[in-house]
Amino acid sequence: AQAQLSKFKPGSKSFREGSREETQKRDLDKRIAELTDKLHKLVGGDLKTLIRHTHAAKQHELMMSILRKRYPETEEEFKESCLEGEFDPEKAGMQMRIAV
Repeated sequence: AQAQLSKFKPGSKSFREGSREETQKRDLDKRIAELTDKLHKLVGGDLKTLIRHTHAAKQHELMMSILRKRYPETEEEFKESCLEGEFDPEKAGMQMRIAV
């Protein structure tokens, strides 16, 4: 019994305290890995990823033109795409371009 008590000296960490610290360290390491991965996607990503991460999609027509998306085929698709104005059936299915 004396040998077992000598393991726990005053001021030393208990088993639970060590376990909590290890869990916190693991959580921090995991979070660092996630943030590093996000940073690599932003730096090495494409334009589509950049627009998503910066929430620049507020101007739907401009963003769709930059990404060279196709103009909606139907009025329903037009409403879902959040484009402004009225549906133009002549543009249906054509790739959108930025007016220069």
